[in-house]
Amino acid sequence: AGNSKYKDRDHTAMAESIRGNGFADNFCDNFMKSKFYEVYKKHTDELFIGIRDGYLNIYYNCASIAKIRTKRGTIGKAAIDKYYTNNKLSSLTADEFEERYEEIKKNSDAKNDLEKKSQERLVLDNNNNPHSDWYCLDVEYMKSIEGKLKNWRFDIIAISKKAPHRVALIELKYGSGAIGGESGIQKHLKDYGTFIDKNCYEQYHLKQEIVNIIRKQKILVKDFPKELDTIEEQNITNKPEVYIITLNNNKIEDGSSPRKTMWRYLFIDERFEKEETKTSIIKEYSKEDLKKDLKKLKPTFLFSSAELTESGRLTRKIDDILNEKCYDKVGFDDDFSDL
Repeated sequence: AGNSKYKDRDHTAMAESIRGNGFADNFCDNFMKSKFYEVYKKHTDELFIGIRDGYLNIYYNCASIAKIRTKRGTIGKAAIDKYYTNNKLSSLTADEFEERYEEIKKNSDAKNDLEKKSQERLVLDNNNNPHSDWYCLDVEYMKSIEGKLKNWRFDIIAISKKAPHRVALIELKYGSGAIGGESGIQKHLKDYGTFIDKNCYEQYHLKQEIVNIIRKQKILVKDFPKELDTIEEQNITNKPEVYIITLNNNKIEDGSSPRKTMWRYLFIDERFEKEETKTSIIKEYSKEDLKKDLKKLKPTFLFSSAELTESGRLTRKIDDILNEKCYDKVGFDDDFSDL
């Protein structure tokens, strides 16, 4: 359950999708007068507003629970995956959204997606901390060009509050099970490497999107950081930084910690050839290309033992998302003695 045509992507667009475009001038004013916004204001500790091309998403557990498209600035119904309404409704009026909000939350919480729930906590705990050096401006970023989705998917995009504004592309992993496989760490590094190689930062307008998103969010988002009020493209650094955050960095029974598993996938070493942990490179991604991408991207690896509790909180609060002091381990020791 939960698979939906209303995911955070636009399959129908035949031109490049640029976030922050396609809004009527009065859209923000009308949205802020709606019940959708009333619900958001009451629950800023658990909801995130994502700015898209001609519409916005309200996220809970980093999944869209309301896709609100503008039509000449008016606020109509919101599209929603029927899973969240017990398979009864695929669209909601603002009143219905308010009435069914607790039901939607309950169904979302029933999903055992610890990574997305942790993603929400990282983003909101950071953004609700006025002393954080960073602001998380987007989640679940994907790019559509001429109606075709590209493989440049980022869990979180953050920007530094201090100018010149640095941009961080963040990948989140939760536990050892998320490190390998077709959607594991190697796949993400390959995609990030392609993004940088093709100069997608400039060519496909990520800088412009960042400015567009911020201009909308500073109107809509409660307690938006004043440091970003006047941001322009020329205030943003020319190359994004890559961060890999791993939560629940705890050794599993009769197994390894996620940090050790990740190291094996990235820095395959003959000392571990006899161990059972799979260390093969994903299809069509050579060991040499992996090394090149690591050298090119220079990703920062951050590890925390924090786990998600039943209440939806982390056992260790991380409210400055890229501050190394919030993490137990940073990177890999040269002698790997702690692995």
